[in-house]
Amino acid sequence: MSNNERTGDQPKEGQPQQPATEKKSEKTINKRLQRTQAQVNEVVDIMRVNIEKVLERDKNLSQLDDRAGES
Repeated sequence: MSNNERTGDQPKEGQPQQPATEKKSEKTINKRLQRTQAQVNEVVDIMRVNIEKVLERDKNLSQLDDRAGES
């Protein structure tokens, strides 16, 4: 029984009615997973760069603080 049959809804115009047993193919799922993994990898790379910048900023601020303390 399809979702439409269970709820009594009719498919919207222009949308094909798919049998309930039809599922996304493994190929489609793998493509989507690969795309999502690529996005995660991109975010991880950005975060690594941001962490490096924060550490460099901390180092620079520490050096500035040391120089200010010498005056």
